[in-house]
Amino acid sequence: MMTKRGVRGGSVGLLFLLLILAGMMINKTSVQAAPAADLAGARNVIIQAYQKYQTQVDVSRYHLYNTRDDAAVSQIMTEVVNQTPGLFYTGMQFSKYVVVGTNQIKALKLEYAKSFCREDGTVDIPKIQNTQKKIRTQVKKALKSVRPGMNSIEKALVLHDYLIKNTQYLEEESKEYRYSEWGVFLKGRANCQGYSMAYGILMQEVGIPVRFVVSEEMLHMWNQIKIGGKWYHVDVTWDDPLDTRLKKDQFGLVLHDRFLCSTRKMKDKGYYGFRAKSAKSTQYDNQFWTEITSEIFYRNGKWLYQTDRRIEQRASLTGGRAKPLYWAGGNYLIALDKNRYYFINYNRIYLYHRKIQKMYLVLDGTKKYRGRHMISQLRYQDGRLTYRVIRGDRVKTVHKRIGKNGLLARS
Repeated sequence: MMTKRGVRGGSVGLLFLLLILAGMMINKTSVQAAPAADLAGARNVIIQAYQKYQTQVDVSRYHLYNTRDDAAVSQIMTEVVNQTPGLFYTGMQFSKYVVVGTNQIKALKLEYAKSFCREDGTVDIPKIQNTQKKIRTQVKKALKSVRPGMNSIEKALVLHDYLIKNTQYLEEESKEYRYSEWGVFLKGRANCQGYSMAYGILMQEVGIPVRFVVSEEMLHMWNQIKIGGKWYHVDVTWDDPLDTRLKKDQFGLVLHDRFLCSTRKMKDKGYYGFRAKSAKSTQYDNQFWTEITSEIFYRNGKWLYQTDRRIEQRASLTGGRAKPLYWAGGNYLIALDKNRYYFINYNRIYLYHRKIQKMYLVLDGTKKYRGRHMISQLRYQDGRLTYRVIRGDRVKTVHKRIGKNGLLARS
């Protein structure tokens, strides 16, 4: 069962109003007769101000009036803070400077996240820039998953899988980093907003148009990406479900059921309360990957994955037939290296060798764990194979050292 994911508030809060320009000649022009608000221009100048680490931005040229445009200004700030990749250091509130009499909004005071402010309240620009540099390093690392010659769908899929493998959902509201790419790339933990921002950055890096979808009713956020001139939904967060018993990431589980979906499919799956340009195309709603629950690996120009019946290979994600490699179904397929893979089948852990087409028993859970125990989830890291043993509501995480042959090392 998946839990609902939180988004950073429905709107950015208004902290207070300041009345300025007292003593100046007051313009008696009514708000009704004022020029139309330039909301796009205001949004752009606010983003630029944050990018320059400014604490105040002049918006007088954009014809914003406090009574008429109050909701629009709040919406702009919400979009800037919650849906602009790169602005991980913004705060949750803002202030408006309003002219007495005309009610025109002359400027906005911008807030920054506490983590990026000094004790005296000033913006810690060196800390922001250092964090930006670290994030950029991790983005480059993620982009190594993309290989020359990949098309847009292939790029979108490998980066979808990369984020799921390397990120754990985090519900703790006190952690500022969870709302942005800062949490994903530097902490490995984020909420739906953080997943969406990180995926958005990666899509921008590979030249795929991307936008953000928010449902305040669901307290959830995800992406839409444009492939072949058409928009599709991608929800990386809900393709990475938590273990509801441990409230932790599920090792080796990578879903693809919310990858390149139509709006119709999203609504059929229970999504509601969102405003977005409709993704009408159902072209990819029933692709093979919707049934794949572990990573889809790119190897020598082909795609390797496991179903509940066998390990397969495809030359293309969207065309042609699958080629059976080995008749061994299972779950939690993970890579030891480019040729060797672990997976779980009926309470046993196996090692599959792609190059020589052989399979080896690594651990027999039916003998080691008797009764109602179940082996679930796999991870390989730093010479250790990690899995979980489940019995009822009790879960135990087990670590085993692995030898050079890929089997359990002798004690």
